[in-house]
Order: sequence, then structure tokens, then C-alpha cells
Amino acid sequence: MTMHSHPDAARQAALREQRPPADDPAIEQAMNVWRSLTPTEQANAFNTIYRHLVAQRRTGDAGHLERLAESLTTMVRMEQQPGFTEKRRAPIERPEPGEGIGFEELARMLQA
Repeated sequence: MTMHSHPDAARQAALREQRPPADDPAIEQAMNVWRSLTPTEQANAFNTIYRHLVAQRRTGDAGHLERLAESLTTMVRMEQQPGFTEKRRAPIERPEPGEGIGFEELARMLQA
């Protein structure tokens, strides 16, 4: 029996044929986003990707991979929006001490 006549091997070969080539425009867009990430952002992304893969392997729940696919698709789409990356990387503006409302005033507002 050849490797390709084995049902699992045939299934895997069919699945490989369904994958888009590396130069597919959607893949190119995703790779451009990946290359624009800082090393820390890439490490965080890889950590998230691999955690989803491990979760799927341990549980057999394909939902982990579906959520990963949706997350990556959203990331690529958002990072392509003009100005999004800069806004995402911008430090969070915190109010200066004394700005805003105090705890007592907030408590009164919540009770009203």
C-alpha cells in the first residue's frame, strides 16, 4: 500500500490542495500585517495562536480553532485600517491627579 492510498494520507493531501498558495493576496495582506508588528507583538500573537492550538489538541474542540481564525481575520482587517496601528500603540491617556470626579461623587451618581 502506498502512502497516498492510505485514507488518512489521501485526506491530508486533499486538504493541502485546498490551502491557498503563499502568494495569495489574502496571505500577502496577512504577512504584511505580521511584518509590521513589533517583536513583542509578534511574540504575543504567537503565544495566543499556540495556546488555541494546544487547547484544541487537548480538548478536541474545533471551536478553539474557529475562534483563532476569527481573531486572526479581525486582526488583519483592523491593522489595515489607516491610523489603527498608531492608535493601538499609543499610550493610554490617564487623567491628571485631581481631574475627573472623586469616589464620593461617583458613589452619589451611582445611587441616584
